[in-house]
Amino acid sequence: MNSDAAWGGIDGGFDIPTDRNKQPLIWLDYEVNADGSVLVKTYHRTHPEAPAFARNELQGINDGDPVDIPRDQFVSVRVEMPADSLYNQRMRAAELAMSVGDGE
Repeated sequence: MNSDAAWGGIDGGFDIPTDRNKQPLIWLDYEVNADGSVLVKTYHRTHPEAPAFARNELQGINDGDPVDIPRDQFVSVRVEMPADSLYNQRMRAAELAMSVGDGE
């Protein structure tokens, strides 16, 4: 999620959990809200063309059903912070404090 596509294009910036065969465990969709916050949506993902042991079929859950991120897994989301974000303001203040401290 970087305006210059540095992280894989307009939809770059996400890493989703995979199984031991590197097949994705979930589908991922997202929305960027007007305030800049990101809403991440996750859905169960099956692999019907895979051997039976690798299909990621769960009883009572169909391909595309909304699901939580699987236990012991995570979704990595990388975003470019706006120049005036609180994080960037604090980083600039810390850098300024260090440069003032180096000048003494």
